[in-house]
Amino acid sequence: MKSPFAAIVLAIATSVTLPALAGERDVVYGPDSAVRLLAPYVDEIQAKSDIAIRASKRDIGQLVLEVIDGKATAAAIAIPLPQALAAAREAAWAEGRMLTFPVSLRFHEVAAVSRDGVPAGLVTLGAAPESLDRVLAELRDASANRKMFAQQR
Repeated sequence: MKSPFAAIVLAIATSVTLPALAGERDVVYGPDSAVRLLAPYVDEIQAKSDIAIRASKRDIGQLVLEVIDGKATAAAIAIPLPQALAAAREAAWAEGRMLTFPVSLRFHEVAAVSRDGVPAGLVTLGAAPESLDRVLAELRDASANRKMFAQQR
């Protein structure tokens, strides 16, 4: 015989975890500048993947550090990757720790989005989630097709 207390705990635990299982999106944060630069593609990325892109007031170094620590799926950046990594190193140093960059850290450029020649995109630890990778490939293909069409004119 189960206790009423156990049933209540089980009900609460189920109600808390079910929304996550029901397809909640991973939220990818980036500074306002990066999110504005990605704006033409945000709706398509969100419609075709399990990712939601949102602006954050947190420092880019902290956002990238959260990816490295496994606390975030990705971070949106619109600065050179070495600069973002230097900011992450400074954020770790401010927390009193040394940062070693994992070899699996990846930058995923969002096609045709750049500022002053610096591509904007997402930083992940390892491969991007499959649905996001598919959308980014579609955007790269569409961008390549637009360039090819423009050259033929």
